[in-house]
Amino acid sequence: VTRAALLCGDKAFWAWLEESNGGRLVQTEEEAATAMRGLLDIKSRSWIKRDEVGQRFERMETDFKLWAGRIPQA
Repeated sequence: VTRAALLCGDKAFWAWLEESNGGRLVQTEEEAATAMRGLLDIKSRSWIKRDEVGQRFERMETDFKLWAGRIPQA
């Protein structure tokens, strides 16, 4: 949940969310949190603690980091 909150404060993550969310503009942390919840199909970021949602979050975070060049592509 902490990592999700940190991501929502990252403007590069906002840009990734815009691309991943049909071009819907993200300009605030709250808009990022809303977009993240939509992509993960959850009502609250606290749901990330659940196994299935946690796995979806991990994939989303990895996709973002690859997109942003924060981890090397294989």
